[in-house]
Amino acid sequence: KIKKEGQSVPESLWFCKQKIGNACGTMAVLHALLNCQESMEIEGWAKRLYEKTKTKSPDDRADELNEDTELESLHQSAAEEGQTQVSLILACFA
Repeated sequence: KIKKEGQSVPESLWFCKQKIGNACGTMAVLHALLNCQESMEIEGWAKRLYEKTKTKSPDDRADELNEDTELESLHQSAAEEGQTQVSLILACFA
């Protein structure tokens, strides 16, 4: 149906393509967090990312994430705290 009729997406929706491998959980959390700003206030890195990318295309947002050294550092710190090595596909619904 989308191929035939197209798709309407609200301009307020923050969406980013995933170009970083094994980051589906991170992407799910980002999409949920950055699209719930009417219900909660975001701060820190996520707020800076949103402000820097809110007018960009999903593809350009992915490039920003791919080049973001702060995200890489935060992700590495969190990964080193883990106690198991599990590979899963994650989805997040807000």
